[in-house]
Amino acid sequence: MSKSGQNHGVRADIQALRALAIASVLIFHVWPQQLTGGFVGVDIFFVISGYLITGQLWRQEQRTGKVDFTDFWSRRARRLLPASLLAIALTTLATFWFTTPSWFLKVANEGLGATFYAQNWVLIGKVTNYLTDDGTKSPFQHFWSLSVEEQYYIFWPIVLWLALYAVRKLPRLNNRKLLLTVLSVILVGSLTYSIWLTYVLPQNAYFNTFTRAWEFAAGALLAVSMSPKSGAGTDAAAAQTAESKRSGLWFWAGVALMAYAIFTFTEKTPFPSWYAGIPVLGAVLALHGGQSQSRLIPHWWLSFKPVQFIGDISYSLYLWHWPVLILAPWVLRHATTLNDELVIVALSVLLGWLSKRFIEDPVRFGPLSRLPNARQLMSAGLAMLLLLGLSSGLSNAADAQFKSITRSFKLDPPLNNLTNGGAQAREKWDCKVSREGLGFNTCQKGDPTGKLRVAFIGDSHTRQWFVPLDDLAFKYHWNVTAISKSACTLVDPALFPANMTHFSCMGWNEQLLSYLNQTQPFDLIINSNSTLVTDGRADVAAAYKSMVEKLTANGHTKFLVIHDSPKPDPNFVPCIEMWMQHASVKCAVSRATGLTPPDALPDAVQGLPHVGVINLTQSFCNLKTCSPVQGNLVVYRDNSHITSSWAKHLEPQLDASIPAEFKK
Repeated sequence: MSKSGQNHGVRADIQALRALAIASVLIFHVWPQQLTGGFVGVDIFFVISGYLITGQLWRQEQRTGKVDFTDFWSRRARRLLPASLLAIALTTLATFWFTTPSWFLKVANEGLGATFYAQNWVLIGKVTNYLTDDGTKSPFQHFWSLSVEEQYYIFWPIVLWLALYAVRKLPRLNNRKLLLTVLSVILVGSLTYSIWLTYVLPQNAYFNTFTRAWEFAAGALLAVSMSPKSGAGTDAAAAQTAESKRSGLWFWAGVALMAYAIFTFTEKTPFPSWYAGIPVLGAVLALHGGQSQSRLIPHWWLSFKPVQFIGDISYSLYLWHWPVLILAPWVLRHATTLNDELVIVALSVLLGWLSKRFIEDPVRFGPLSRLPNARQLMSAGLAMLLLLGLSSGLSNAADAQFKSITRSFKLDPPLNNLTNGGAQAREKWDCKVSREGLGFNTCQKGDPTGKLRVAFIGDSHTRQWFVPLDDLAFKYHWNVTAISKSACTLVDPALFPANMTHFSCMGWNEQLLSYLNQTQPFDLIINSNSTLVTDGRADVAAAYKSMVEKLTANGHTKFLVIHDSPKPDPNFVPCIEMWMQHASVKCAVSRATGLTPPDALPDAVQGLPHVGVINLTQSFCNLKTCSPVQGNLVVYRDNSHITSSWAKHLEPQLDASIPAEFKK
């Protein structure tokens, strides 16, 4: 056990474990392709927190027979809030100063979520994918894990108190056994829920407090099960002796499991699910064997000063590295290079040390720590309210600036309402099924008296063309049936590609095929599919081709597929704000970038009988680039879909692509 005054009695092996966790996360965030599973460092932190906090509460209960809530919460507030609130305040100011009003408004609510430790639920509401850049990453996003921890700190003492209360009411109960039982129930229940939710709602599962609770419970089980049976010094000494004689193989088994996850997991790994059990078990085993005095344990490395230093500043380093990384391109005005990224790492370490040295330790161990617990908690609450005021004030200022920019730079649709324009009311389908939905809906559009039966079938990338197609339906008297499920490609369910999208898509395609086989054949089927789902995969293209062949063979006269539209830079709105009249050039992406991932589906069906392909890429791109704004028209409403104004603009090209027999 360290005797360092700086460490305040923290075990060297735990500091080394913290160093491993933060180094993994840092490298993953800066160079994700170099350490594809580095995100599991967060899970290692969760186990450490469960182990240390439960151990602290358990020892308090053993000494005093009770849980002192205000003492525990004030300790946590002193430990976490000064550095985190400073990081949030400075990040909020830097975001307002260096980014654009629209981007600030986009992430401001995440700053509030971070302030009140509800960031994980804010992200769940946004359906953010943590492992891929979909344009929604904010400088506050990493607070999701700190929010989960803080929620644990708030509710776990209450769970422990309830267990102790039960022991008092039922003296026959053994408090240790009861607590171990409660922890085991939490672990099994939470892990089961994690496995299920990762399968059903993977984006929700990643940030969900209840899918992570079992990771804290794993550390807590170790803390309670391995602690002395009483507060007597002889028992404590005996326990310490037992720890020192423990086999070093436990430690190395833990290291091996953590290393396996860090180096082999990828963004494709279903997570957390049961996969999180690998690094979690690794952390538990490393903690279990870390106190061993066996020669197998590399004590010299665990106590190595640079390792201990990184472990010491791990919390502050976690706080600062992410906003520095996210805001760096805004400050530099260009994508970061390797040299920039090395500077980002160095600056993050420096800020972590400064925060630890001048913020964390002085508050945690200085005169402020001797204030009454109630006053400490009240001070923390006041600081959070002041931060709320700062964020609200800057949000109002950013909103006024954004509205001013929108008024001065007249675009269709306006930048502050990209879902508007092009007959907005028609864009809102009332029959779509969500990505996770299990239903199957059809609804009638177009001319109900029309003799030509036309079907619009597909995901949201079919729906984005509804405004011009609806115009054509009335122009040519089509009786339209609309069928749509978000993020669900039209594929043969018998060849449903693994891990393509939500599992419910296969069932939807089964229902679709059954419906189309039983209904009167359509004269024309129009379809389009998102390349963010199909990802250029050959197996998806093969399943799509098989589905189209089945439909045309079953009497549906003509099948038209619209090639998916190119993609913009995710931050095209702030770019338009910055460059305004020059945005069509400055905010364009290369043609190759815009067409990545490629749309392999039209090529797969090109040349099949009764199948046609509509490719409007030339309307989006010139020979070299694709722009998010053309003239006064904004092309995209987000990083994937086009605006209905732009779709309406392309109506003549769509009209020209419709076979003549459907224009009678």
